[in-house]
Amino acid sequence: MLQLKGDAAVWAMHHFPMSMPIEWSTFCTELKAKFSPSNAMDLVKHEWEKLSLTKGESVTEFNKRFHRLRSTLDPPQPMPTEILADAYG
Repeated sequence: MLQLKGDAAVWAMHHFPMSMPIEWSTFCTELKAKFSPSNAMDLVKHEWEKLSLTKGESVTEFNKRFHRLRSTLDPPQPMPTEILADAYG
């Protein structure tokens, strides 16, 4: 919790006292529920569906975006093969 700042740090200190062990997944779920915008996941899903290699973007840069979005989706959404093929084409 030392990495949290501002409202998130105050919330975590009161919601999860250091004397009370908690599962990491539970902490992440509750933190997202408290501080993520209600449409955050919709925005990520939309970006995932529109994902493609843009002009001038390196494959390395695309790969970073791909993995950032992939790891954000909860549960991960499959990317249709035709979209994935078009993304690199």
